[in-house]
Amino acid sequence: MQLKNWATTAGVVGCLAAASPSMAQDQPDSLQAHYFMWNQSGGEGLQTFNGTEDETIIEPVGVLDLNLGKRWFLNAKLDVDMVSSASGQAPEIHAASGSSGNDTRNQYDVSVSYTPTSDLTGDRTTLSAGLSQSREYHYKSDGMSFGVSQEFLDRNFVLAIAYNQLDDTVKNYRITEEAVSGTEEKKTQNFAVSATQLLTRKSLINVSLHLTQQRGYLARSLNSVGIRDGTRQQERLPDARDRIALRVQYNQFLGSRSAYHLIYRYYQDTFDVQAHTVQGRIYHELPYDLEISGNLRYHTQTGVKYWAREFSGNEEFVTSDSDLEAFDSLYGSFTLTWKPTLPLPPPVSWWVMESDLRVQFLFGQYRRTNGLQGTLTGLSVIGTF
Repeated sequence: MQLKNWATTAGVVGCLAAASPSMAQDQPDSLQAHYFMWNQSGGEGLQTFNGTEDETIIEPVGVLDLNLGKRWFLNAKLDVDMVSSASGQAPEIHAASGSSGNDTRNQYDVSVSYTPTSDLTGDRTTLSAGLSQSREYHYKSDGMSFGVSQEFLDRNFVLAIAYNQLDDTVKNYRITEEAVSGTEEKKTQNFAVSATQLLTRKSLINVSLHLTQQRGYLARSLNSVGIRDGTRQQERLPDARDRIALRVQYNQFLGSRSAYHLIYRYYQDTFDVQAHTVQGRIYHELPYDLEISGNLRYHTQTGVKYWAREFSGNEEFVTSDSDLEAFDSLYGSFTLTWKPTLPLPPPVSWWVMESDLRVQFLFGQYRRTNGLQGTLTGLSVIGTF
C-alpha cells in the first residue's frame, strides 16, 4: 500500500496549474530532496503467516526538474524504499531470501518533454517519453511511457493522452515446496486521456479517464491464505484484470492567499471491485514566509470476489489480502512550508539563486475499518534556480 504523494505543493500560485499536463513545462528548474517515513500497524493480517501487518518504510527521494532551453524539459527521480516488516513472511522465505523481514527497493524514473515551437505565448504541442526501473529482492519492473498534450483557445484548454507499460518479473515463493522457486511474469498497460479547462482566471477543472490492462501473474508471491484444516496455501488470482477509473478535479483560488482543490474518483475492475474516493485540499499563505496546506481523503470500496477469511482448499482463486477486501478508509494530513525571503549566504545563494528555497514538513494519519492504520511523516527541501 502506498499512500504518500511525494510531489510537493507548488505554493498557492502554482496550485491553479497543477492539473494541466503541458503547463508543467512552465515551471522553474528545481532540485528536490525528500525524506519520508511510513509506520503501519493493526489489521488482521489474514494473508500473513503471523497475522500481523506491522511495517516501517523509510524512503529518501531525489527529484531534478530542468529546462533544457525553451523546447526541452527533463524530469529525473531517484527513489529508495527501505522496508522493515514483521509480517507476511514465513521463516522459509527468510532463509531463502536472506531478507529477515527487511528489503530494499531502488527505483528511478527519467522523462523528457519536447515542445516543437519556442513561442511561449501561443498554443503549444508537447511530446514526452520516459523510462523507469525498479529493483528489489523478489521483484523487478521495467517501464516506458509516451504522451502528447495540445493546448487550445489561447492556452485555456489542454487535451493530453498518455500511455505507459510495465514489464514485471516476480520470484515466486511456493509454500508447498517451502522455498523460492522459479519466476513469474506480469505486464501492465495504462492508457489515460485528460482534459483541462480554465473556467476563470482563478479556477479550472480537470477530467481524466484511466484504463489499465494487466496480464500474467497477478497474485502477490509472498501472500498466503488459511485453510480450514489449519494449513496454508499460496494466494491464487486470475491472470487477467482490467481496470477503469474516472477522476474529476476542481481548483479554485480564494483571494490572493488561499486556494482549494476538490477531487472525486470512481473506480471499477473485472475482479468486481467498485470504489469511490472523495478528496479535498486547501492551501493558505501565512505571515513570516509560511504556508500551510491540509488534505482530507475518504475512500470506500467493495472487495474482490475471490476474497474470504479462510477457504476449503479446493477453490480455483483465493486471497485474504486486506488491500482487496471491502473497507472504508480516511486519510488526513497537513503540510507546513517555510519559504524564506531573506538573502542567504554563499554558497547556498549560488545554488538557489534569488533565495528561492522551500522547506516542508508533512504529517499524515491513515485509518481503515479493517483495523489497519498508519502514520506518515516527511521532510522536504526544494530549491529552484
